[in-house]
Amino acid sequence: MMDIVFRTDDLPVTDRFDYVYELTKGPPIPVISQVDSTTGFHASWRRLDLDAVRVYAMTGSTMRVTRSAQLVRRIDPEYCSLYVFVCGEYRFAHDDQVTVLGPGDMVFADSSRPFDGWMVEDQSTRAPWHHVHIQFPRALLPRPALLV
Repeated sequence: MMDIVFRTDDLPVTDRFDYVYELTKGPPIPVISQVDSTTGFHASWRRLDLDAVRVYAMTGSTMRVTRSAQLVRRIDPEYCSLYVFVCGEYRFAHDDQVTVLGPGDMVFADSSRPFDGWMVEDQSTRAPWHHVHIQFPRALLPRPALLV
């Protein structure tokens, strides 16, 4: 079991978003991160590795992540993700459908399919978004791959 903690607060203010951008565009499931402004940007996450399963507790400023068809073709580790939303608003776009989610909602995603996700700070309290992300190989699902 490995426990990794990352906080942008540990970095110079001018480097915070660039570091997150570089970190999120790499394996295992690359995405492109975007923000309207890097001013005041902050993010943190804690990752717990449990053999093949990774559990992340993530929080941060409003940002968008995109997993394009090009990224899927470049790297597809055949992972599944379950996101559980704790604070903030989440917009998840997939196959021309946008779903708006909030605290207590969940979404299941497959690394083989493109998506857009927007994590938005709580608009009434300005609290950062927060979610739990559970990532695991699709092969661990007990169903045939054609049903997933």
